[in-house]
Amino acid sequence: EWWTLWRRVAGGLGAAGQLRLLDGFAFNLHLSGMTDDGDGDDEVGSVDASALRPVRGSAADMLRLGAALERIPASHKTEIGQWLLGRIGKLAAAPPARPRSGQASAGDDASLHLWALGRIGARQPFHGSAHDVVPPDTALAWTESLLALDWKRFDAAAFAAVHLARMTGDRARDLAPALRAQVIARLAVIHAPPSWSALVQNKVELDAATESRLLGDALPPGLRLLA
Repeated sequence: EWWTLWRRVAGGLGAAGQLRLLDGFAFNLHLSGMTDDGDGDDEVGSVDASALRPVRGSAADMLRLGAALERIPASHKTEIGQWLLGRIGKLAAAPPARPRSGQASAGDDASLHLWALGRIGARQPFHGSAHDVVPPDTALAWTESLLALDWKRFDAAAFAAVHLARMTGDRARDLAPALRAQVIARLAVIHAPPSWSALVQNKVELDAATESRLLGDALPPGLRLLA
């Protein structure tokens, strides 16, 4: 529950607090082997990683926290997004297989990474500043990568593309109309909810279902997220 706790309070932290959480996120990813680059180097800084212990919790909870850090600099978000895209590419290329008991399938893992990419690259943050979103060129490149995936197999790719291409009315953040039109056309092909297309075509608010999915879980009863 450690990662879930910090994800739920992260929105109330300033940039410094979120950067501290980011350090913990990256540190634990390294210890868990998710960032292994194959060079055989098992050290974190000057510390032998074999002598360290990651914080207990699932990789899914870790990723959800990392994606929820909206006040970290755009450069950090770009690094996370590029790492996510690399993981997504490998997971999407893996042949469908029945997962072992108690383990997530490659498709489930890909969906989680796709969700995280959509959250970290969202044009309209929940609690962060619009000045900290990733640059349009970055969001454009990520969206083009998502368009290359099979959205019928991974509807999470469609959901992520919606938030990367969401219309905000701010020229400094919005993607080119031609690319947004491509996203809308692909959404129609997979019969995505009309509310998804509306987010890309016009400046509209999230409905309850889309907001809950983008947050990663539902808010506790009686609470409502305020802008």
